[in-house]
Amino acid sequence: MSQCRQFPRSNFYLEVQGGTSDVTLWLPSDFRGHIHHTKKAAFSPGFVNRIMRNVHLNEEVYEDEGNGDGVIVCTDGRVEFRMWDIHTGAPESLGKETWKRMFGCSKKAPETAIDWDFLLDD
Repeated sequence: MSQCRQFPRSNFYLEVQGGTSDVTLWLPSDFRGHIHHTKKAAFSPGFVNRIMRNVHLNEEVYEDEGNGDGVIVCTDGRVEFRMWDIHTGAPESLGKETWKRMFGCSKKAPETAIDWDFLLDD
């Protein structure tokens, strides 16, 4: 199944009922809004680099905030979020996004966020 924006910056909404299936979602690189998922999720490097800072994960949505993008995923399987680059019209370049992430050019994934400042304490 494929769904994309019909017009740039129009609202994007997707609801997935997966039962016990694994789900992989390719979200547009300009996604800004709320994501709700029922299981632990995996995030691709492109998603972390370019989308994560604009996302509210599993947070309560209030009616006055309902004008952004939204994704709801209900499954007992694995959930993976990836980025679809709207500028190139293609999937993220895993090599390029991985290098950006390795060299600290972007935000860390929520499951790997470690505060290493304790090593600086005397």
